[in-house]
Amino acid sequence: MASRLQVTKHDDVLVIRFQDRQLSGNLPEELGSELYGVAAQEDCTKILVNFSGVEFLASDMLGKLVVLNKKMRQKGGKLALCEVCPHIRQILVTTKLEALITVKTTEADGLSSLA
Repeated sequence: MASRLQVTKHDDVLVIRFQDRQLSGNLPEELGSELYGVAAQEDCTKILVNFSGVEFLASDMLGKLVVLNKKMRQKGGKLALCEVCPHIRQILVTTKLEALITVKTTEADGLSSLA
């Protein structure tokens, strides 16, 4: 099965980008499994999820981000999000997820927040 994530390493941070613009339907389930797989890697202590190009995400995708954040914290790691479009950013504010997970405007800001 082809990965729906693009994962690159920037120093000690794994930067994850989504291949899809709409994170809905069956995708959140598939993406959740892939995200948790990345987080489970032994050397993975910092993840930056870059949302550039993502226009929509279903509520179950928010749940996957909450679980991902919890998994990273349990192993003493950190999670941050960046390049979130205004629509999704508003959802993060409304659901109070922005208080739980670091959200930065640019990838550079996201990387420095995890340094």
